[in-house]
Amino acid sequence: MLYVCVLAVVLLVFCIGAAIVRCVNKRRRPRWGNEMRESLIGADYMPSRVLRERKADERSKKINPAELRPKEWERQVIGKGSFGMVYKAEFRGQPVAVKEVIVPNSHSKTEPGQSILRAKIRRVSTNFVDEVEMGCSCRHENLVTMLGYSAAPRMLLIIEMMTGGSIFDQLHHSKWQPSPAECLKAAFDVAQGMEYLHTHFELPVIHRDLKSANLLLLQPPASLASRSSGRVQSLSGAATLGSPGAEGLTLLVKISDFGMSRTKSAKEIEQDEVDEETPETDYMTHCGTTLWMAPEILRREKYNEMVDVYAYAMCLLELLSCRLPWHGKGGTAEVPAKVVSGERPDEQLKFRPASPSQGAHAATPARERTTGGPSPSLEAVGEQVLDSLREVVKKAWAQDSTQRDRFPAIVCELERIQTQYQAAFEKHRRTQQVSQVLLEAKSDKELWQQRMKEGSSPKMPGGWE
Repeated sequence: MLYVCVLAVVLLVFCIGAAIVRCVNKRRRPRWGNEMRESLIGADYMPSRVLRERKADERSKKINPAELRPKEWERQVIGKGSFGMVYKAEFRGQPVAVKEVIVPNSHSKTEPGQSILRAKIRRVSTNFVDEVEMGCSCRHENLVTMLGYSAAPRMLLIIEMMTGGSIFDQLHHSKWQPSPAECLKAAFDVAQGMEYLHTHFELPVIHRDLKSANLLLLQPPASLASRSSGRVQSLSGAATLGSPGAEGLTLLVKISDFGMSRTKSAKEIEQDEVDEETPETDYMTHCGTTLWMAPEILRREKYNEMVDVYAYAMCLLELLSCRLPWHGKGGTAEVPAKVVSGERPDEQLKFRPASPSQGAHAATPARERTTGGPSPSLEAVGEQVLDSLREVVKKAWAQDSTQRDRFPAIVCELERIQTQYQAAFEKHRRTQQVSQVLLEAKSDKELWQQRMKEGSSPKMPGGWE
């Protein structure tokens, strides 16, 4: 009994001590309200003030966070990252995602520490303002729609709900293996969205952070839904190219996260500006951005919108191989030197994992895999689609940025591929229909012959008289 009492006293003392420490730390921790932020970074960098000076069509998207439902929407966390948190909520009867940008914090009292913190908060505030501006200016089916924002007291972005998640999550967490048709549709969607950013405005809008984590799906992929329900999908994909899928799902990819985008000409964007805004250790490693980063950025040279074309090539490589760029080529720290030297993951470009309908096949390079199975002609068409997309990747990841295809040219090439192989898929479908009719006719004839042998006199099937 004595031991129990002693143990209870020790636990009580420990709990009281922990509560005191937590209260002291909480008291010491600065509360980053608007007033403290303004005193640290200056009024000119406050998002609420900057956005208040913008034109009327942007101010019209300012909302009151009290409109979000339910009131406990902050409990419905659907994602988190270095930028902040993403919540699920309803806004004016529509399901939405609420992205909260978290302001950096620090316990440092020294001047160098405060200077670093000031730079980080200014960068976060600037990125938030840029993303709001982009969301108010862009109207395209392949760009995530921003429905509203709130700059004070918290920085919130209200965007449309993308229930399919990101391509990154689907490929590497849900083990999605996109069919050739789905690869083509995703490539086409992203190219169209980037073409809009590069050509619709007076100066090109450079995304600067194009990667699979920023490519969102409106709904889960049809091929993944088919596999989870026990149905095996053919290599032609969930649908004919660009059409609704057999399962009623349509693959639609949208580009998100414009916090790092810039609207500037090639002469205006210099690497010095990037280094000033973002410390090298932050910029180079954030969310694995290095894997999608163009050589001119890694060389700290001037760059233009062609860095997005290189990043697009890496996204398409990831989609075709179902692996992160530079898989099996060493750690992320070794990638910059390889990119700058002109090396590319050519072996990964040839790799294609075995699809669920190819259970007997191993995951081998695409060109070494046979096209056996019930529909070899259809597999051959699918391989031709993949080969065409591989050529798009090779042109887009050229070392010299002037040798890369621009997005208008990429869109035209993808339209050509789509038109060419849409006809091939349609021809295959008609062939299968004719084969089915002949098979049914043959079955009818065999049934009639069987009944004749049994002594009955059934009416001869039409076409066999």
